[in-house]
Amino acid sequence: MRTAVVVTAALTFLRIVIGLHFFLEGSSHLRDPSWSSVGFRKAAVGPLAPLLKADLPETGDWKNTLGKVQNADPVNVVNAAGSWRTSLVEKWKRLGVRRENVLRASGWTPPENWSAISSTAIEAADKKLASMLDDAQEDLVDYCRQVIRLRETEKSAMAQDLPFMRDRIATKQRELAGQKAGWMGEADAVGRELVTAWNEKLSAQDR
Repeated sequence: MRTAVVVTAALTFLRIVIGLHFFLEGSSHLRDPSWSSVGFRKAAVGPLAPLLKADLPETGDWKNTLGKVQNADPVNVVNAAGSWRTSLVEKWKRLGVRRENVLRASGWTPPENWSAISSTAIEAADKKLASMLDDAQEDLVDYCRQVIRLRETEKSAMAQDLPFMRDRIATKQRELAGQKAGWMGEADAVGRELVTAWNEKLSAQDR
């Protein structure tokens, strides 16, 4: 009897120590501005995966453009893709302004034609993005059709009551998330090329 009490007390103490460790570890991330949960949330699986991934940072305003298409008519999809592209270009312009402000604050003096250089680089990036979206037009239309169909399925009674339907929905969610991530990855690559183009006009020290 005494042994059982000691073992129970020891296990309880161990659980408290382990719980406290993870609590303190998690709390420390709130004070660390460089820490991000993005990687963990992107890899999330299971029934809570959609919730964990719902507010992940996006490349451009996908949520309110291609992610909000209600009708997969090709014209609607093309317009939504154009809006997404515009959101990316606007983001790049803001990035260019922030970079210039930081450089100026460090004592950098831009050349007289810097505004033209920056704008030309953004225009080149915009053309690459437009070409990418043109090539992906059919795939984007199909993607939007599947997203709309998935939304309807998620609202059905079967989606709530049948485990195999929930599994199908989770599989389709992962598939569509992978497609979206692919297009965002391509857009991110164009953005990195843009930054490289800007950097090429700077000295090694200014970079």
